[in-house]
Amino acid sequence: MSDDRRQVRVMFDGLVERWEVSFVDADATSWPGSDGDRRVGRDLSGSPVEVVIDRMTLTAADLALIAEIFGSSVADLMGSLDPVSVDLVIAAGAPSTQLDARSVPQLTDSGAYVVSARSGGSLEVSVRSGALRIRLPGRQLAGGWVTVSVATSGQLVALAPVRDDDEHPGSSVAEVPFGLDLGIEDLSIDVTDQPLAGDDSQASSAVTPRRRRRWWVIGSIAVVIAAVVAGMVLFSNDEPVAPGVAGPSIFGYADGDSVTATLLGPIDGLEAGSELRLSLVVSVRELGGYGPPPGSVVPDDEQAEAERDARQVCLSVTDLPLEGPTMSGDSRAMVSLVQVDNAGVALAPLERVNLDSLTISAPFVKHTSVKQACLEARLDNDMFMAATDFVRDEVIATIELPDQLAPGRWRVDLALDDRLSDTSEPLIITVSK
Repeated sequence: MSDDRRQVRVMFDGLVERWEVSFVDADATSWPGSDGDRRVGRDLSGSPVEVVIDRMTLTAADLALIAEIFGSSVADLMGSLDPVSVDLVIAAGAPSTQLDARSVPQLTDSGAYVVSARSGGSLEVSVRSGALRIRLPGRQLAGGWVTVSVATSGQLVALAPVRDDDEHPGSSVAEVPFGLDLGIEDLSIDVTDQPLAGDDSQASSAVTPRRRRRWWVIGSIAVVIAAVVAGMVLFSNDEPVAPGVAGPSIFGYADGDSVTATLLGPIDGLEAGSELRLSLVVSVRELGGYGPPPGSVVPDDEQAEAERDARQVCLSVTDLPLEGPTMSGDSRAMVSLVQVDNAGVALAPLERVNLDSLTISAPFVKHTSVKQACLEARLDNDMFMAATDFVRDEVIATIELPDQLAPGRWRVDLALDDRLSDTSEPLIITVSK
C-alpha cells in the first residue's frame, strides 16, 4: 500500500491563547458540539478534521484527542512545544484508532473477498456492475450502514444503507458505487448503526448518554462523500460517447437550473445543411427533504437534535443516485445559434437562428444538495427542506444546420423553458463558405 499520511497544520495564537490543528487537505464544515474549551470540526463525511483548543497549556486529554485524530507524532510534537506563536505543517502519523487488518477485505481461494468486521461477524465483498456489493450472510441488519474507508488513514470515502437481501432471505446487503483509484485490499469495510454520529465527548472523563441519531436520506442506495471520491460515479446513456471537442460548458439560469452542454464531433469547417451533435445534461433545482420522514412528529425537546441530524445528512448528499419518480415534469430546451466575431462577441445587428426545440424527459439519475442551503435551512413543521440539484440522464441530440446558414463563426445558445442564459465558456462552431 502507498503512504497515505496527510499533512497537518499546527498553529498557536498567543494573543488569544488558542491552539488550532487541522488536516491541510480538508475543511471543517460542521461543529456538532464542544467539550468545554475544546471543539472538534468535521468534514462532510462526519470525520474529524480539525481541533480548536482555547487554552495555553494542553492537558493529557487534549493530547489524547490529538493522537486519536492526527497521530501520536503530532501529539508528541505539540506536547513538546513552548506556548509561543506557532505555525507549522507536519506529516500525520498513524492515529491511535488506525483501522486494523480485520476490516480489510481478504481474497479467498474462490476469488471472492471476505471481511472480518471489527464490529463483529463476517462480510462478503464482490464487485458487480461497477459497484461494491457487501453482503452480511445470515444477518438481518436493515436500517444499519456499511462504511468504506481508506485502510491506511481511516478516511471515510463512502456510506451505504443496509437493506434486506432479496437474493438470500435472512441476510442483508449494501451496494456502493466503486470507481476509486484504490484496490479492494486498500479499503476497510465495517458495519455501524450510526455512520456519522461520532462522539463529541471523546477524551473526556465524563460520559454523556446520547439518543440514537436519526438518518433520513431522500432516494437511497449510497451516500458518496464528494471530497474524497469526486467523479467516482458517472451516469450516461448505455451507448458510449466519444469526448467532445468543445465543452463541456455550463449554462446557468437565475433559479439555479443548469444545462451542461458538450459539442460532439467536428466544430470547424461545417457545411450548411450538415448535422450538429450535442450532449445535454439538465439539472433542475428544487426543494429536497432530509428528515424527519413525512408525517413524523418530533417532540419539542428533540427538535434541536433532529434539525442538527437533518442538516448533517443534507451536507453529506453529493451525487447521490436517485431512484423513483420526482415531481418535475419534462424540460424544454431551445437550441439556437448567434453569429459572433473572432473574439466571440455577437455581431450587430444581432443575427440569431433557432435550430430546434427539444423536449427532455430523461429520468433523474442523481442529486446533490446545495450546501449553503443546508446551512441556512431550519426544521419547520417537522420537516427539513433545502434546495437540491436533481440531475437528469444525458441526452444526445442531433440537430440539422439550416441549408442557408451564412458562413462564419456561430455561438451555440441554450434557452431552458424559455429562459436565456450566458456561459463563461461559449461553444463556438465555424461554418465554411
